[in-house]
Amino acid sequence: RQRDFEGMITRTELAALVSRLKPAIDGYCRSSRFGPLSFFEVYTALAFVYFKQKHADFAVLETGLGGRLDATNAVKPAICGITSISFDHMDKLGDTLREIAREKAGIIKSHRVTRSPGHRLIVISAPQKPAVRAVLQKRCAQEKAALYEVGKDIIIRSVRQEKGGQRFSLRGPFGDFDDLRIGLPGEHQLINAAVAVHLVAGLARQGQFPVNALQIRDGLRGTFWPARFETVSRDPVIVLDAAHNAASAQALRRTAEAQFNGRRIILVAGISKDKDIRGITRVLLPMAKAVILTRADNPRAEEPERILLRCRGILRPGRIRIVPSVRGALEAAVKAAGSGGVIIVTGSIFVAAEAREFLNKRHPGLRR
Repeated sequence: RQRDFEGMITRTELAALVSRLKPAIDGYCRSSRFGPLSFFEVYTALAFVYFKQKHADFAVLETGLGGRLDATNAVKPAICGITSISFDHMDKLGDTLREIAREKAGIIKSHRVTRSPGHRLIVISAPQKPAVRAVLQKRCAQEKAALYEVGKDIIIRSVRQEKGGQRFSLRGPFGDFDDLRIGLPGEHQLINAAVAVHLVAGLARQGQFPVNALQIRDGLRGTFWPARFETVSRDPVIVLDAAHNAASAQALRRTAEAQFNGRRIILVAGISKDKDIRGITRVLLPMAKAVILTRADNPRAEEPERILLRCRGILRPGRIRIVPSVRGALEAAVKAAGSGGVIIVTGSIFVAAEAREFLNKRHPGLRR
């Protein structure tokens, strides 16, 4: 029912949902022996009610934290997708990749979703480190789910870089998909696309979702992902990327070095308190000629002075400065970039979003 979803939820709709659910939320928070609901739990409940109101045929849910105990785990999955698992939320998910993977694998629950005796839950996974792969394989075996991995069962072929994106083909268990195009740079986005295509194709194979290769090709071509290596200005070049852990920082660095080889990079970085600050800065800072540390207007944001203490020894002190606000950091970066320079804003989705809002107000309609 595509006509029901022509845009994001409006402020009016959201306010009406909150008003409707507030008595139930307040009552639960007062009486529950488990304590008050979290922000994410409340908004997950709001999302479920909204989807029902809109008569959604399918909803794509991303876990907020882990998977085993996540609020989204109340649903019965039709299919599961697992992107690259790395060190993140270690204070809650565990100190090792095996522990983190065990939490993430909690979304795999085939015994709750089988619609007929012949159906097995399909799980599509990005390439994983051996410790993670072992956990996923064990979980799928326990739940009698079918696991398909990019790089093993799903092969990316014929990759060609072109202006504004990439072309490629896929070979997998649900068919071959040729001459696909995405407007997102970076090898990691090819992997994301391979997972996405096979999630849709897996649903189609089960008879749950009528779609063909042409529709998949059109869907990929029109994909737009804000703050994922999003170029929001050409003069100077300004790129927003919400890299918030060491693995996503590595992906950002590989893509930036391929796209801007030899050009002067000014890094604007702000990181949340609960993130791997040392790991992120160790990856990103060396690629920059100058670094401006800042913070988003968000209670989770770490103070730039504390970030500076955590990244001592990575760059010479003269190449790092602190500008408290994102707007001020952007203005300083534009001056520092000069002719031919590149500005990359990263470290947190909050920083990238704040930068995007400021730039769009300053340059209405600004897009890549």
